[in-house]
Amino acid sequence: MDHLSGRTALVTGASRGIGRATALALTQAGAQVIVHYSRGEKEATAVVTDIRNAGGKAEKVAADLRAADGPHRLAEQVRAVIGGRLDILVANAGISKSASIAETTVEDFDALFAVNVRAPYFLEQQLLPVMCKGSSVILLSPLAGRDFTLGMQALKRLATPEEIAAAITFLASDQAQWITGDTLRVDGGSKL
Repeated sequence: MDHLSGRTALVTGASRGIGRATALALTQAGAQVIVHYSRGEKEATAVVTDIRNAGGKAEKVAADLRAADGPHRLAEQVRAVIGGRLDILVANAGISKSASIAETTVEDFDALFAVNVRAPYFLEQQLLPVMCKGSSVILLSPLAGRDFTLGMQALKRLATPEEIAAAITFLASDQAQWITGDTLRVDGGSKL
């Protein structure tokens, strides 16, 4: 399958889990992939190696999306790698906190907001000049991510990162061009 041939994708948080599976799936569909990581350099290197060993093109870039200038730094690195065109942005990087409202600190809240809300917003802002007509922006919510991994009651099993990556790859393709500005749950029927 090469329906994304000639396209370039950035996947944030691509060193493991759904991000890793998405980077591999986009490569299998023909896209060149930029693998973003924050702390998992070894894992990101392994993803890039796997992509290259499969005949694909990939680069890795690091940026801490908790930092106020993290999205700007990431966008600079991405533009240096791709030049003038980004076709697919998968904003997968996200964090969550297993705590009640009473247990959540201001620092916890600030970190959650920085990575899950501020970073995708300003990353997209910084990349708009290199995104072309027809570019895809796919934002995975950490809350939705819980549906991805904890849902699937209708199928009586947990979703795999590869199953989520398949949905993301579809959304990045021309077959999904009429799906715009919507929230889609990939939960295997757990909301039925």
